[in-house]
Amino acid sequence: MYRNNTQAMAILGDVAEAFQRVRRDTRSILLTTDAAEGERIVADIRGIDAELDSLLKAYEGTLSDDRDRELLGEVRTAVGAWRPSRDKVLA
Repeated sequence: MYRNNTQAMAILGDVAEAFQRVRRDTRSILLTTDAAEGERIVADIRGIDAELDSLLKAYEGTLSDDRDRELLGEVRTAVGAWRPSRDKVLA
């Protein structure tokens, strides 16, 4: 029960934080005029993307029913649709 509930909540908290970091970095890249800073921000976003993928995989390991797996699938679909749009901003 502990692993399925509190560990899952901790992972979801990390997921939320990572999404906020991407949001912050996306805003920052729109505001910067420094090319080197822009490259650093894009690299940071790519690292956060990898972190998010890892966190979602870890969260999947805590799931115990089909409904939660279905919801996670919806999250992954949304992230997959969102990243290309965000990447247009980063280009």
